[in-house]
Amino acid sequence: GSFEKLKALIDQKLVEPSNIRFFVGYSGWSEGQLKEELKTGSWVTADMFANYIFKENPKDLWAKVMKNKGDVYSVIAQMPEAATNN
Repeated sequence: GSFEKLKALIDQKLVEPSNIRFFVGYSGWSEGQLKEELKTGSWVTADMFANYIFKENPKDLWAKVMKNKGDVYSVIAQMPEAATNN
């Protein structure tokens, strides 16, 4: 997004600072790699809802998305981050 637009929205009181989250990172794939990984089922995809980003505690986000997918994913959502905590 546009940082300048965000500053303007804050100045206009249309966005509160508590409604802002920045997600920073980097992932890289060679040409066609991600498409192939998606095709072979290496990734779990999910519908995106604005509340996931703006309302959910980041620490709980992954579990919430998996639980909302239902079935086997709801079981995965309950798994601890470290297998030794199981």
